[in-house]
Amino acid sequence: MRKIHLDGYTVESITTNTLDKYEDIFYCNEEYYMITDGHPATKTDCIETIEYCIDGISKNNIYNIGFCNNGEAVACLFLIEGYPCADVLWIGLFLVHNKYKRKHIGSKCTKALIDSLKETSIKYIRLSVQDNNISGLSFWKHLGFHIIAETECENFKNLTMEYTL
Repeated sequence: MRKIHLDGYTVESITTNTLDKYEDIFYCNEEYYMITDGHPATKTDCIETIEYCIDGISKNNIYNIGFCNNGEAVACLFLIEGYPCADVLWIGLFLVHNKYKRKHIGSKCTKALIDSLKETSIKYIRLSVQDNNISGLSFWKHLGFHIIAETECENFKNLTMEYTL
């Protein structure tokens, strides 16, 4: 995957060594964590996100990306290249700091990601969102993602969404 570029922002890797800079983004997204995990984010949740890997996927295909503006962390993007198949980039998690929501930062970051995938072997971007995550579902639909599969879970549906490059 090519490096993501977004004018006015520093785009960098997030590691367990640099997690402190981005940790508040996890904690201020309480609504997301309450919907998905039933509790606010914990330090363990942050570390597990950074260290997450799927069996059969190389760590070289896992990208933890942070977006900063004037040194301040504004968004985190966690990606898996080649999952579930070679021509797909999977968005495992995308969080924007609460004070930057509804200011088009999320859209700018996503469009920068899409631009970085031009002239690569990636043909699709996919992600999963719960149907009860109304703001998340609306955000992805607004960016042109569409539902390609639904999985029934206890108390909600898990929706797989896709964007075709």
